[in-house]
Amino acid sequence: MVLSQPQIREEVEKGAIRFDPPLETKQWGEASVDLRLGYKFTKFRPNKSVVFSMADGIAALSETGLYDEVILEKKDRMGKRPQYILDPGEFVLALTYEHVWIPRHLIGMVEGRSTYARAGLSKRFPSSMLRRL
Repeated sequence: MVLSQPQIREEVEKGAIRFDPPLETKQWGEASVDLRLGYKFTKFRPNKSVVFSMADGIAALSETGLYDEVILEKKDRMGKRPQYILDPGEFVLALTYEHVWIPRHLIGMVEGRSTYARAGLSKRFPSSMLRRL
């Protein structure tokens, strides 16, 4: 069963689902919330002899040193939000601006917007990547 907006709001009011920072009014959908892209981007260095396994989670990769991270500032010196250019065929991991906590009796799905999928950006993420209470 997919929770409706009133049901999601009820879970947020009870503290069962948490967002930090709190969601803005425009982020609420009929049965969803829109998360914003954060400032941290991770790109793996090309290495044909290395195979990555996510069986133990992404934390195990932090010890390999086989990736580069970029953390953008909120505003550049001209007062504008910096951009990350994603080149064709490039794969990066990016954090959401919001941190999300979901209780064990619920499942969250993180999906790309159809607007972005039509532009070639699309990926589903398992709920196991979301923080659990």
